[in-house]
Amino acid sequence: MLKVHHLSKIYHGKVPTRALTNISLTIAKGEFVGIMGPSGSGISFLFVLYSIAGAVLAINK
Repeated sequence: MLKVHHLSKIYHGKVPTRALTNISLTIAKGEFVGIMGPSGSGISFLFVLYSIAGAVLAINK
């Protein structure tokens, strides 16, 4: 199981860009999930499982 709680990410450049804001989700073992969004919306970053704010918990049962 994968749980993500209040994940947020801001890219700091000339103009700060908020890619993820307060994302929370739970993915159960064996469950398939599709996540879509425009380029630069933070989808790839979400799967790196690193945040500047929030928590990611992986449960292996």
